[in-house]
Amino acid sequence: MRSILLAVLAVCLLPTAVLAADTVTVPWGDWAVAAVDTAVPLILTGIGVVWTWFVAPNMPAWLKAAYGEKLQHNFEALANRAVLSAVAQVKGAALGQRLEIPVSNEVLRTAIQYAVDQAPMLVSWATGGDPSKLVKMILARMTEYDLLEADFNLGDYLKNVIAR
Repeated sequence: MRSILLAVLAVCLLPTAVLAADTVTVPWGDWAVAAVDTAVPLILTGIGVVWTWFVAPNMPAWLKAAYGEKLQHNFEALANRAVLSAVAQVKGAALGQRLEIPVSNEVLRTAIQYAVDQAPMLVSWATGGDPSKLVKMILARMTEYDLLEADFNLGDYLKNVIAR
């Protein structure tokens, strides 16, 4: 905006400058650079607005699915890393060994904390902001690694955890 005002002012004062001197130098290049410097952020902002309002919501389903699958894959990997990290950190826990209740509680707590610390936005997206979903996902990974008793019941476990 400032450069436009300067250009208008220069054009208005140009006849006076011509009368005062034999030669006049008009800085067209500087004005062009100033105009481009002003226009580029505005154009990029406009592209971002168009993308957000029109293109992203109307993306093809296959593209949305591919993006969702990538996020889901990233969360699955995070959940696996969380359980493996928790098993490594908690005393008395080892892969392939069924865990006692106090040890499994500590592994669960450590795994959940790991997931939240490492990727809070991913956890929020995957769980929809519901902490019980994260608990269920981590417990599912613990079951896959055969860390819980064979007669483990998730519903009873969650009731006991909530009751405490």
